[in-house]
Amino acid sequence: MALPRLRPGMSRSLVIPLLAILLICCSTEAQNESAFNRTDAYVEQHKTRNEGDIVEISDLATAADAMLFPWFVQFLGCVTLFILRRFDLPFPYAAIMFIWGMIMGGLVVALGDPNDETKTNALNDSIRQWANINPNLLLLVFLPGLIFKDAVEIPINLFLAAIGTLTKFIPGAGTIASFLIQY
Repeated sequence: MALPRLRPGMSRSLVIPLLAILLICCSTEAQNESAFNRTDAYVEQHKTRNEGDIVEISDLATAADAMLFPWFVQFLGCVTLFILRRFDLPFPYAAIMFIWGMIMGGLVVALGDPNDETKTNALNDSIRQWANINPNLLLLVFLPGLIFKDAVEIPINLFLAAIGTLTKFIPGAGTIASFLIQY
């Protein structure tokens, strides 16, 4: 990844403090406390393994099976991206990955009973375990990496050109979003 050229006198070290200020301005203590209360209530509600699961998990599934699905999807994503770029296909990568997800979800449902040893495999068990993951945990684990990736890839000259608009927009939108998320 090639970084964009900077005008004389500009520094890449400005990005981190600006992002830190943005993060501090948009976060509130009430938001954090409310999110933790909702997470605790979710955990209390779903203490047993099979109560409240979206899909039933096989009794033969192990914790190691859960690691298969993320690596399989990463491999599938790399192969898909390679094919799209190599053959210059005009399909959006995100849409193709969404279709792959629908296919995998459909296969899990079509396989039926997870405790039938003739119809189960490690990938099926892994997908079933990930289908039941706590949504708050999923958000807290993956969202920071996605935001960081986009923040690193943004051209600094475009960011600096839009900083005036951002400083006008963020306080109002951040306040409104904070109240909407809190309730």
